[in-house]
Amino acid sequence: MDFCLAQGSTRYYFPMNPEQIQVQIGPKVETHTIISLGDVSAPRGRQLRVYSWQGILPGAGRKNQPYVKHWTDPQTFHGLLRDWANSGTSLQLIITGTGINITVFISQYTPSWSGGMGDISYSIEFTERRQIIVNTSSSSSSSTTSSTSSKTTSRPKPQTPQTYTVVKGDTLWTIAKKFSGSGANENDLYALNKSVIGADPDLIKPGMVLRLPAGW
Repeated sequence: MDFCLAQGSTRYYFPMNPEQIQVQIGPKVETHTIISLGDVSAPRGRQLRVYSWQGILPGAGRKNQPYVKHWTDPQTFHGLLRDWANSGTSLQLIITGTGINITVFISQYTPSWSGGMGDISYSIEFTERRQIIVNTSSSSSSSTTSSTSSKTTSRPKPQTPQTYTVVKGDTLWTIAKKFSGSGANENDLYALNKSVIGADPDLIKPGMVLRLPAGW
């Protein structure tokens, strides 16, 4: 199992896995006051998912330990996490073997320095990032004194190819982003091509021909 953050086609791996991860999942609840019944709560939609854990960025003194899989200088990794948290950067949280592959931002990051190994202990929280699409409509008005009218001719939208051949550096997230406008749709792409990709959605290979969902 690997814990990593993807930014575009680049992946950054946590060097040590945390002992446990907490996932907050649940519906949004609206409360209405009804005179005869009192307060009545009803689910409405769902809350953003929140993923959190506590871990260690191991110092050079632990670099060769068997439980350290992807060692990175802790100050360098700390700098990345701090900058992403401060800027609200969109990241892809991927935990292999769990099915967790979701667009997030760092909503809380708390580092601390202790011990003589050069470690940085930290707690971190990721909040799901959803794309908000707002449809706007424009209305045209014509003057009663005008005797002419204009027509807008729209060009047909180019057809999206029905398949895509994977090239080096591709991930399901980048392919979904390219064709659907949002990497968060990668689960739809994986579901359609699971028989080609296999059990692990991260193991796509150059040359694979993937079907694209209708409407992309």
